Amino acid sequence: MRKFLPFLIALLGLFSSNTSSAQGVNPERGDTVYATWSGTPMAVYNNMVSADTGTLRVKWKVTASDFPRDWSDTSILGICDNNICRQNDRDTLLWNSLTSRPSNTLFTSNVINAGDTGTFDLVLDLTHASNGTHYMTCSWQAVGSSIYPVKYVTFVINKFPTETPAVEKVTNHEISMYPNPAKKEINVIYGYAQESNTICIYNIIGKIVSVYKFDGASANLNIENIPSGIYFLKFIDSKGDVVAVKKFTKED
Repeated sequence: MRKFLPFLIALLGLFSSNTSSAQGVNPERGDTVYATWSGTPMAVYNNMVSADTGTLRVKWKVTASDFPRDWSDTSILGICDNNICRQNDRDTLLWNSLTSRPSNTLFTSNVINAGDTGTFDLVLDLTHASNGTHYMTCSWQAVGSSIYPVKYVTFVINKFPTETPAVEKVTNHEISMYPNPAKKEINVIYGYAQESNTICIYNIIGKIVSVYKFDGASANLNIENIPSGIYFLKFIDSKGDVVAVKKFTKED
């Protein structure tokens, strides 16, 4: 047993070292990046930072989005990695806004060396697009000395009207929520900051299942304990008026 013990310790140390360093790539600016349209074509970056000890590539695709059609037409939407910039067109479909489903097209970055950073930008020209707040989520899977777990990065983009709205009420188009379907939580983003708001979750027969209070421009709703099914979010202002309704699906 004494002769075997050093070998066992070394083996456990090697296993621990390998599992603890299994990072692949990390998003430079965190899992979620927020940006506001400024009137000119924009590139919203969240670069891939290598956490591997060797070289790797990243396989990525768009997995979810609520971009309307005029945010994702050809020449409006593009995504760049350290290989090439790809426009959302018939030959290179990033997101199919007609069906609100991912195209399932998988792209591969160029090599990223140990400790280096690889480009990852969401490129938009919203000059002639509608106003609103919308999101796009991409999955990354690093492949190098190992195949690493999938990571997700989300871009939340605001395009406000040229003039400040005369009233404080929001509309469905000025509220974004993700993910949908959802399992444990829903993130809600308002077009602009709100005060003393209430969000009620109703089931399909009109019964309230949860109520949330929040201030500001965003909220995180824990839905882990509600049964799977179809639900509605009702957004209620400080006067008690329903200002918007959103539908979502809860999955197990």
